[in-house]
Amino acid sequence: MEAVAEKGSVIEEARLAADNSDWKAYQEAMGGVICLRKNRPLQIVYENDVDLSTGALRQNQYEELSAPKIFGIKHGNTVINSRPHVWKISKSFGNNSESTSAYLSEFSKALKG
Repeated sequence: MEAVAEKGSVIEEARLAADNSDWKAYQEAMGGVICLRKNRPLQIVYENDVDLSTGALRQNQYEELSAPKIFGIKHGNTVINSRPHVWKISKSFGNNSESTSAYLSEFSKALKG
């Protein structure tokens, strides 16, 4: 379930503190400096990289299972995806404007699905 943090919620308080580089306010929103990680109001959500065609967990370049990746954060039943974009490393086309526009056209098509 994805949601947007409501004004005044723990998620919004922590986000505002982090965005404003206010470490003290962020720590307070997270339950204080002596709060155990398991008792903090915000938790990190991880996801495994799964091959959708086979259902198997993907492997890395060393043929080991890929480590779970951060998906976002959760508070209670509210889950927010903090990493909605998937970036792909690809070969550069150099400074050739024709190649760059062809690449951007293909990239745009890939984003649309």
